[in-house]
Amino acid sequence: STLADHFEKVRAYLFSHFPASDAHVLFDTYQKYLQCEMDLITNGEYKNLTMNVKSPADAIAILKRIQDFRRDRLGTKLADTLFGADVKAKEYAFRRAAIVNDPDLYGDKKEELIKKLDRDMWGGEAKNVEQHPNPYNRYQEKLKIYKKDLADAATAEERKAKIETFRKEFLPPDVVKKFDQIDHQLAQDKKNEENYRAEEKTITSDDNLNEKE
Repeated sequence: STLADHFEKVRAYLFSHFPASDAHVLFDTYQKYLQCEMDLITNGEYKNLTMNVKSPADAIAILKRIQDFRRDRLGTKLADTLFGADVKAKEYAFRRAAIVNDPDLYGDKKEELIKKLDRDMWGGEAKNVEQHPNPYNRYQEKLKIYKKDLADAATAEERKAKIETFRKEFLPPDVVKKFDQIDHQLAQDKKNEENYRAEEKTITSDDNLNEKE
């Protein structure tokens, strides 16, 4: 019911599961961690930071300010141990999203910039970054990466062929087949709608028919 009660329960738990020397360190660390996060949430300077995010650069700057706050309260070593990996992962996600969603770049340039970002931020682990466990998300990202290429495709057939290639790159054959079926159904629905509107226009513009007819 109170913070003091919470800390007492945490303390009891830690001392019942760990040697006293370790429990003291863990409990002291937990108190500092929780108080820091509570102060961060209630601090007027940081409370509404996310409302001012207008770009990935803004988001990264906020990430760094928040981590500086934690370093000031917890010390650099502890703050980076607790939050460093999370901050880095979020910064990477923001930087990658900025590349993926850039409307002025073609797909091959985006792919080149993403590979450079992977190397710069992850070094020897860069090759593992692309192994996202969700193939559908990877497919959707691929569409965003090549959005400009798809928009500039000379024909609808060329655009469809590119999309089909991306699907086969990430999705199993049965899912690709389902996507093809959906595309066919959507195309048929569109054709039916166009035919309906054309016939409707013919009827409504026919001067030989009265309103009731």
